[in-house]
Amino acid sequence: MTKTKKISVSNSQVESILKYKNKSSYYNIFDTKNDFKIGKLKILNHSFLNSSNKKKFQELYLGNLKWMDEEDNIYKVDFNLQVIFDLDESYKLDTYNISIDIYCMSTLLSSTSTSINRNNNDCYDMVTYSEGSKTQRKYHGQSYKLNDHFADEAIIMNPHKNVGEIFEYNALDGDENLIEIGIFKYVNNFYEKNKEFHIYQMDLSFTGLEESLKVTIDNTFSVKEFECGQFIAKLNRKIDYKESMN
Repeated sequence: MTKTKKISVSNSQVESILKYKNKSSYYNIFDTKNDFKIGKLKILNHSFLNSSNKKKFQELYLGNLKWMDEEDNIYKVDFNLQVIFDLDESYKLDTYNISIDIYCMSTLLSSTSTSINRNNNDCYDMVTYSEGSKTQRKYHGQSYKLNDHFADEAIIMNPHKNVGEIFEYNALDGDENLIEIGIFKYVNNFYEKNKEFHIYQMDLSFTGLEESLKVTIDNTFSVKEFECGQFIAKLNRKIDYKESMN
Protein backbone atom coordinates (compact mmCIF):
# COMPACT_ATOMS: atom_id res chain seq x y z
CA MET A 1 0.00 0.00 0.00
CA THR A 2 1.40 3.43 -0.99
CA LYS A 3 2.10 5.66 2.00
CA THR A 4 0.35 9.04 2.06
CA LYS A 5 2.64 12.06 2.39
CA LYS A 6 1.47 15.12 4.32
CA ILE A 7 1.96 18.42 2.46
CA SER A 8 3.10 21.58 4.20
CA VAL A 9 3.21 24.65 1.94
CA SER A 10 5.43 27.52 3.07
CA ASN A 11 4.61 31.21 2.68
CA SER A 12 7.49 31.57 0.21
CA GLN A 13 5.93 28.84 -1.95
CA VAL A 14 2.59 30.68 -1.81
CA GLU A 15 4.33 33.87 -2.99
CA SER A 16 5.92 32.00 -5.91
CA ILE A 17 2.59 30.44 -6.96
CA LEU A 18 0.74 33.76 -6.73
CA LYS A 19 2.98 35.19 -9.48
CA TYR A 20 1.14 32.91 -11.94
CA LYS A 21 -2.32 33.38 -10.44
CA ASN A 22 -3.61 36.35 -12.39
CA LYS A 23 -5.51 34.94 -15.33
CA SER A 24 -8.86 33.97 -16.81
CA SER A 25 -9.33 30.52 -18.36
CA TYR A 26 -12.27 29.38 -20.50
CA TYR A 27 -13.23 25.74 -21.05
CA ASN A 28 -15.67 23.78 -23.18
CA ILE A 29 -17.21 20.74 -21.48
CA PHE A 30 -17.90 17.61 -23.55
CA ASP A 31 -19.78 14.36 -23.04
CA THR A 32 -17.30 11.95 -24.62
CA LYS A 33 -19.69 8.98 -24.49
CA ASN A 34 -22.36 10.71 -26.57
CA ASP A 35 -19.92 12.94 -28.49
CA PHE A 36 -21.39 16.41 -27.94
CA LYS A 37 -20.63 19.67 -26.13
CA ILE A 38 -22.55 19.91 -22.87
CA GLY A 39 -21.44 23.19 -21.30
CA LYS A 40 -18.83 25.79 -20.40
CA LEU A 41 -16.56 26.61 -17.48
CA LYS A 42 -14.74 29.84 -16.60
CA ILE A 43 -11.98 30.07 -13.97
CA LEU A 44 -10.80 33.48 -12.77
CA ASN A 45 -7.76 34.00 -10.52
CA HIS A 46 -6.73 37.49 -9.43
CA SER A 47 -5.54 39.70 -6.60
CA PHE A 48 -7.43 42.85 -5.64
CA LEU A 49 -7.99 45.55 -3.00
CA ASN A 50 -11.28 45.32 -1.13
CA SER A 51 -13.35 48.29 0.08
CA SER A 52 -11.14 48.52 3.20
CA ASN A 53 -8.02 48.75 1.00
CA LYS A 54 -6.84 45.30 2.08
CA LYS A 55 -5.17 42.92 -0.36
CA LYS A 56 -7.14 39.79 -1.22
CA PHE A 57 -6.82 36.83 -3.57
CA GLN A 58 -9.90 35.43 -5.30
CA GLU A 59 -10.46 32.19 -7.21
CA LEU A 60 -13.79 31.97 -9.00
CA TYR A 61 -15.37 29.05 -10.91
CA LEU A 62 -18.47 29.72 -13.05
CA GLY A 63 -19.98 26.78 -14.93
CA ASN A 64 -23.11 25.69 -16.74
CA LEU A 65 -24.28 22.44 -18.28
CA LYS A 66 -27.22 21.85 -20.65
CA TRP A 67 -28.50 18.67 -22.28
CA MET A 68 -31.65 16.91 -23.56
CA ASP A 69 -32.74 13.46 -22.38
CA GLU A 70 -34.41 10.71 -24.41
CA GLU A 71 -37.86 12.22 -23.71
CA ASP A 72 -36.79 15.65 -25.04
CA ASN A 73 -36.64 17.20 -21.57
CA ILE A 74 -34.00 19.93 -21.39
CA TYR A 75 -31.91 19.98 -18.22
CA LYS A 76 -29.67 22.82 -17.08
CA VAL A 77 -27.14 22.99 -14.23
CA ASP A 78 -25.51 26.20 -12.97
CA PHE A 79 -22.66 25.93 -10.48
CA ASN A 80 -20.47 28.58 -8.87
CA LEU A 81 -17.52 28.42 -6.50
CA GLN A 82 -15.83 31.47 -4.99
CA VAL A 83 -12.97 31.47 -2.50
CA ILE A 84 -11.21 34.57 -1.12
CA PHE A 85 -8.09 34.72 1.06
CA ASP A 86 -6.18 37.48 2.82
CA LEU A 87 -2.94 38.48 1.12
CA ASP A 88 -1.01 39.27 4.27
CA GLU A 89 1.31 37.05 6.28
CA SER A 90 -1.58 34.96 7.63
CA TYR A 91 -3.13 34.01 4.22
CA LYS A 92 -6.34 33.26 6.14
CA LEU A 93 -9.61 32.28 4.52
CA ASP A 94 -11.95 35.27 4.15
CA THR A 95 -14.92 33.90 2.19
CA TYR A 96 -16.04 30.57 0.70
CA ASN A 97 -19.23 30.37 -1.39
CA ILE A 98 -20.54 27.42 -3.38
CA SER A 99 -23.91 26.93 -5.10
CA ILE A 100 -25.55 24.42 -7.47
CA ASP A 101 -28.93 24.91 -9.19
CA ILE A 102 -30.58 22.23 -11.35
CA TYR A 103 -33.45 22.97 -13.77
CA CYS A 104 -35.68 20.90 -16.02
CA MET A 105 -37.60 22.77 -18.71
CA SER A 106 -37.04 26.04 -16.74
CA THR A 107 -38.46 24.50 -13.54
CA LEU A 108 -36.08 24.53 -10.58
CA LEU A 109 -35.57 20.96 -9.39
CA SER A 110 -32.86 21.48 -6.81
CA SER A 111 -30.97 24.37 -5.23
CA THR A 112 -28.17 24.17 -2.66
CA SER A 113 -25.65 26.72 -1.45
CA THR A 114 -23.16 27.14 1.38
CA SER A 115 -21.36 30.31 2.50
CA ILE A 116 -18.56 30.66 5.04
CA ASN A 117 -17.66 34.24 5.97
CA ARG A 118 -15.24 35.60 8.56
CA ASN A 119 -16.88 37.98 11.04
CA ASN A 120 -15.42 40.83 13.10
CA ASN A 121 -14.37 38.44 15.88
CA ASP A 122 -12.09 36.56 13.47
CA CYS A 123 -14.48 33.59 13.65
CA TYR A 124 -16.59 32.20 10.81
CA ASP A 125 -20.34 32.19 10.21
CA MET A 126 -21.65 29.36 8.04
CA VAL A 127 -25.02 29.42 6.26
CA THR A 128 -26.40 26.57 4.15
CA TYR A 129 -29.55 26.64 2.00
CA SER A 130 -30.80 23.29 0.76
CA GLU A 131 -34.19 22.67 -0.86
CA GLY A 132 -35.69 25.73 0.83
CA SER A 133 -34.30 25.03 4.30
CA LYS A 134 -31.75 27.29 5.98
CA THR A 135 -29.10 26.10 8.43
CA GLN A 136 -26.96 28.66 10.21
CA ARG A 137 -24.11 27.97 12.63
CA LYS A 138 -20.54 28.83 13.53
CA TYR A 139 -17.83 27.20 11.47
CA HIS A 140 -15.46 25.44 13.86
CA GLY A 141 -13.34 23.63 11.29
CA GLN A 142 -9.57 23.79 11.23
CA SER A 143 -7.82 26.90 10.02
CA TYR A 144 -7.92 26.72 6.23
CA LYS A 145 -5.35 28.96 4.53
CA LEU A 146 -4.12 29.81 1.06
CA ASN A 147 -1.17 27.52 1.83
CA ASP A 148 -3.60 24.57 1.99
CA HIS A 149 -5.50 25.73 -1.09
CA PHE A 150 -2.27 25.70 -3.14
CA ALA A 151 -1.27 22.15 -2.12
CA ASP A 152 -1.50 20.68 -5.63
CA GLU A 153 0.51 23.56 -7.14
CA ALA A 154 3.19 23.06 -4.49
CA ILE A 155 3.58 19.42 -5.51
CA ILE A 156 3.89 20.45 -9.17
CA MET A 157 6.78 22.73 -8.09
CA ASN A 158 8.50 19.91 -6.17
CA PRO A 159 11.30 18.40 -8.33
CA HIS A 160 11.44 15.31 -6.07
CA LYS A 161 7.86 14.11 -6.58
CA ASN A 162 7.38 10.62 -7.98
CA VAL A 163 4.68 9.07 -10.16
CA GLY A 164 2.21 7.16 -8.02
CA GLU A 165 2.82 9.14 -4.83
CA ILE A 166 -0.25 10.05 -2.77
CA PHE A 167 -0.42 13.39 -0.94
CA GLU A 168 -2.64 14.73 1.84
CA TYR A 169 -3.26 18.34 2.87
CA ASN A 170 -5.42 20.29 5.33
CA ALA A 171 -8.85 20.41 3.71
CA LEU A 172 -11.82 22.68 4.19
CA ASP A 173 -14.33 20.65 6.19
CA GLY A 174 -17.74 22.27 6.58
CA ASP A 175 -20.64 19.83 6.57
CA GLU A 176 -22.10 17.16 4.29
CA ASN A 177 -22.74 19.86 1.66
CA LEU A 178 -19.21 21.25 1.77
CA ILE A 179 -16.23 18.91 1.92
CA GLU A 180 -13.04 19.71 0.05
CA ILE A 181 -10.92 16.77 -1.01
CA GLY A 182 -7.80 16.41 1.11
CA ILE A 183 -6.02 13.58 -0.73
CA PHE A 184 -4.73 13.36 -4.31
CA LYS A 185 -2.39 11.18 -6.35
CA TYR A 186 0.36 12.33 -8.71
CA VAL A 187 -0.33 10.21 -11.80
CA ASN A 188 2.11 11.14 -14.53
CA ASN A 189 3.86 13.84 -16.55
CA PHE A 190 4.38 14.33 -20.28
CA TYR A 191 5.67 16.88 -22.79
CA GLU A 192 3.69 18.50 -25.58
CA LYS A 193 5.18 21.16 -27.88
CA ASN A 194 8.16 21.50 -25.52
CA LYS A 195 5.87 22.23 -22.56
CA GLU A 196 5.68 19.94 -19.52
CA PHE A 197 2.30 18.84 -18.20
CA HIS A 198 1.42 17.03 -14.98
CA ILE A 199 -1.58 14.83 -14.17
CA TYR A 200 -3.00 14.36 -10.70
CA GLN A 201 -6.13 12.56 -9.58
CA MET A 202 -8.69 13.09 -6.80
CA ASP A 203 -11.10 10.46 -5.52
CA LEU A 204 -14.77 11.53 -5.54
CA SER A 205 -16.21 8.50 -3.75
CA PHE A 206 -17.20 10.62 -0.73
CA THR A 207 -19.73 12.43 -2.96
CA GLY A 208 -21.40 9.15 -3.95
CA LEU A 209 -19.77 9.15 -7.38
CA GLU A 210 -17.77 6.10 -8.41
CA GLU A 211 -15.40 8.30 -10.38
CA SER A 212 -12.19 10.24 -9.93
CA LEU A 213 -11.40 13.78 -11.05
CA LYS A 214 -8.26 13.85 -13.20
CA VAL A 215 -6.53 17.21 -13.72
CA THR A 216 -3.88 18.02 -16.37
CA ILE A 217 -1.87 21.13 -15.48
CA ASP A 218 1.31 22.83 -16.74
CA ASN A 219 4.23 24.42 -14.88
CA THR A 220 2.52 27.83 -14.83
CA PHE A 221 -0.45 26.24 -13.01
CA SER A 222 -2.77 26.58 -16.00
CA VAL A 223 -5.16 23.64 -16.24
CA LYS A 224 -5.35 22.08 -19.69
CA GLU A 225 -8.10 19.54 -18.91
CA PHE A 226 -10.46 18.34 -16.21
CA GLU A 227 -11.72 14.79 -16.71
CA CYS A 228 -14.38 12.94 -14.71
CA GLY A 229 -15.87 9.74 -16.11
CA GLN A 230 -17.35 10.42 -19.53
CA PHE A 231 -17.08 14.21 -19.11
CA ILE A 232 -14.07 16.34 -19.98
CA ALA A 233 -13.47 20.11 -19.81
CA LYS A 234 -10.88 21.27 -22.35
CA LEU A 235 -9.13 24.64 -22.31
CA ASN A 236 -10.47 26.85 -25.10
CA ARG A 237 -8.61 30.10 -24.42
CA LYS A 238 -6.68 31.81 -21.65
CA ILE A 239 -5.98 35.45 -20.79
CA ASP A 240 -2.92 36.24 -18.67
CA TYR A 241 -2.79 39.59 -16.90
CA LYS A 242 0.67 41.10 -16.43
CA GLU A 243 -0.08 43.00 -13.25
CA SER A 244 -0.52 41.08 -10.00
CA MET A 245 -0.87 42.17 -6.40
CA ASN A 246 1.01 39.99 -3.90
